[in-house]
Amino acid sequence: MKKWGSSKRATYIPLFFLIFVIVVCIVGWYAFVEQRDKSFTNTSMGMDVQVHQMLCGNDAEFAAGKVREKIQELENKISYDIAESDIERINSGSGEKWIKASEDTISALNKFIDISKKSKGVIDPTALPLISLWGFDNTTVRYPERDAIEKALANVDYRYIKINNSVGRVKIKNKGGAITLKQIEKGIACNAALDIYKKLKIDYGVISIGSVVGVYGQKPNDSLWKVSIKDPFVWDKADSRVAHIKVRDGYVATFGLKSDKINIDGAQKNKLLDIRFGEPVKNDIALVSVLHTDAIIASALSQVCCVLGKDESFEVLNYYGAEAILVYEDRKIYVTPKIRENFFITDETYTLMTE
Repeated sequence: MKKWGSSKRATYIPLFFLIFVIVVCIVGWYAFVEQRDKSFTNTSMGMDVQVHQMLCGNDAEFAAGKVREKIQELENKISYDIAESDIERINSGSGEKWIKASEDTISALNKFIDISKKSKGVIDPTALPLISLWGFDNTTVRYPERDAIEKALANVDYRYIKINNSVGRVKIKNKGGAITLKQIEKGIACNAALDIYKKLKIDYGVISIGSVVGVYGQKPNDSLWKVSIKDPFVWDKADSRVAHIKVRDGYVATFGLKSDKINIDGAQKNKLLDIRFGEPVKNDIALVSVLHTDAIIASALSQVCCVLGKDESFEVLNYYGAEAILVYEDRKIYVTPKIRENFFITDETYTLMTE
């Protein structure tokens, strides 16, 4: 006799399996479409450099827009060459007036002054008189006389800046003093961007503002972010990489690219000035990248390391808990020990130093 019950079960099992597969496919497709719709990529201009954002989250496009607005707002506050900015008004009142400044400006100044103290003053917010003398403020580049350098250096000292945090006012003590935050402005903007991502609960994302990169959130596959180290000797290609570093979060700030150099009397000179001597830095370092959880600190220390070199930089790097990658003119790369396992050279013409 035919067992109808067994026959029906044989029919139901394939049918159930087919329905299950269809449901899984629908759910998978929906998740894919939803994830795709939550992603947003944008390139804009800010602080005279390109700003790239790649975000994922329900408010990704909105967040990217808020970041663009915040960068413009910051630029209007902290750029010494924008009329009525906080810094321009502080500089105009040097030696005479206390100037009311925004919380953004005062916070950045306090942090910059602290870094100056800890780094032997080799990076200084009052360096504008010296920068202007050399023409590195986008005016006419020139090689100044030594007497003029000494005169400018007399006005360069972070201790000339007085800040009354309780009332939000700033004064430059000496009449010839002038502040610039150009050395750290991209770090200021990068910090603000990730604050916006956090506030709007973006799932994850990455932003680059010039040579400062910030990564935020955990990727779906829980893999680390990969930040490229560009070739400091290849200036005519936008995408030239020699290595990459894998990071969980935070910022990677780089100094030593083409944009950081200038031609003086037919020779490429570093636009970074060694304030101890008042002249462009001279050493065998081609590029420095610094990793830190604060973009301002990363930006400043990438320049400090360029001035002080590997051995002298250890103290300040350790103080801030920062890690560094130093690329030398002979194509050797030094990486601080804690991040070596996540550092990978991709250009065979470069070699890793162990000491």
